[in-house]
Amino acid sequence: MPSDTTYYYYHDASLDKVLESKTSFDDEVLMIVSDGNTKSCYFYGCSNEFSDDPAEGVFPGFIVLKATSWSMEKGKFTCVLNSTNHKYTNRPVNAGVVEEIPNGYNPWLQINDYFWSQIELVGTYNSKKIELVNKTLYPEEKKVFRKISSSEIKTLYNKDLLSEAQAEANSQGYVSPDVYLPEYDDEEDVILLEE
Repeated sequence: MPSDTTYYYYHDASLDKVLESKTSFDDEVLMIVSDGNTKSCYFYGCSNEFSDDPAEGVFPGFIVLKATSWSMEKGKFTCVLNSTNHKYTNRPVNAGVVEEIPNGYNPWLQINDYFWSQIELVGTYNSKKIELVNKTLYPEEKKVFRKISSSEIKTLYNKDLLSEAQAEANSQGYVSPDVYLPEYDDEEDVILLEE
């Protein structure tokens, strides 16, 4: 569990001017944990950050990763994220979860060939925000992560960004976020995106 020296930086994808429209499950979180002499950086986000051609109109998979290497010094921020041996889940992982994924999450259907295993985020920071680009895949798209409190992050980024029905359907295949998913009793009632 995060200690008292935990800092959250929240990226609200709906504010990106380079993107026409994004929904809340495209938001991302950086969590910086300082515990004595040890500092760690965790990334909470979705599979779109690891794909150079993310599928449009479908729910992504979600992941939490501890940075394999990172630096935050003299106004410069770099962070390497490696998803090798990590599985995507069917819904956003609550910010603050860093160990074993708790109940309420299922695996997300993923084909590893469609995703980069490692990306590098680079940018600048000050006392209120971190501005980053995905140097590996999206070097022209700057993202602003604003520093927020632990109470704010709990309401902004959590597994409830997808309903139970949407999360269940997302663990069974590609599902459009625009499709209303009614309650269903078995797999035959799941509404999947038609090509």
